[in-house]
Amino acid sequence: MDAIQYYDYKENKRHTPADFPYNVYPCTIPLDFPDVPLHWHDETEIIAVKKGSGIISVDLREERVLAGDIVLVLPGQLHAIRTYGRYEMKDGQDNLKEEGQAKERTGEGIAAKKISTEYTDESSGKGARFRNLHEMEYENIIFSEKLLLSSDTAESIYRALIPFFSMDRNNLRTPSFITGISPARTQLFSLIEETDRICDKRPEGWQIMVEANLLRFFFVLLQHVDESSDNADTGLPARNLDRLRKVTEYVGSHLEEKISIEQMSGLTGYSETHFIRFFQKTTGLRFTDWLNRYRLSMATRLLTLSDDPITDVAAQTGFNNLSYFNRSFKQKYGMTPHEYRKQNR
Repeated sequence: MDAIQYYDYKENKRHTPADFPYNVYPCTIPLDFPDVPLHWHDETEIIAVKKGSGIISVDLREERVLAGDIVLVLPGQLHAIRTYGRYEMKDGQDNLKEEGQAKERTGEGIAAKKISTEYTDESSGKGARFRNLHEMEYENIIFSEKLLLSSDTAESIYRALIPFFSMDRNNLRTPSFITGISPARTQLFSLIEETDRICDKRPEGWQIMVEANLLRFFFVLLQHVDESSDNADTGLPARNLDRLRKVTEYVGSHLEEKISIEQMSGLTGYSETHFIRFFQKTTGLRFTDWLNRYRLSMATRLLTLSDDPITDVAAQTGFNNLSYFNRSFKQKYGMTPHEYRKQNR
């Protein structure tokens, strides 16, 4: 189950007709799910942070975001979302990396809500506490470029918009992170809130206003081009990002299968040794560790959203050994899959 499939499972999304590809998905981490692992898709995504604080990465550049911030994820861009903080087990083991690598900044008058939730292992009586985790409430706005671009689009509008939706963005200098220091932040966030109200009430012709506000959104972005901005550039060659896209796409589509380094090296055109070095240097994780985290993250979604037996959840996420699945899950999240499901239903 990839990220888009996960969002489609959520019952609290604002549905729009199939012929109008614009959907809004309200989310809260870590309450809805602990994280959204690295992935990409063909749709454009706007992430609007409503409350709290979290970490978002776009093409492997990480930033801490606060309420009122906006992140623009264009088609094909690798992105991930996670909590700001650490998982701290009582035995002192940390299961979430330190936040020092993410760009830090202080919100003016904005306090990120910290949560501290304790879970108890009923079989052993040992507790595990998630400490110093910031809750982040946000919405994902996901839409297709077909909403704005078609054969009938005026040529001048097409020329202005196509750099956003083309995979070749060498000349695109608009930012991915619209944060507190951006003069466009307030104006863009107001547009998002206005569009949310329209989608909720759906007056006659509401689709016209949604499409108009999307055009206004990109117009505002174009007025705040920062020639000195690196636009979420991580310094990675485009071919390396393309290799990572191939890896994440394959993993998302073959999650229930055994996935080997040999397969990934063939997919990326590297030798096994070169792929191991490439992946760790690029992501900061060994491929096997990243794959295990991805599998566990998807398992949390299935445990929350489905009634499938835990044995089936393990199999669907690539764990063919139930004991290993239970052990890995508890090591990462501080509770068994059964306890997690009970806590999050």
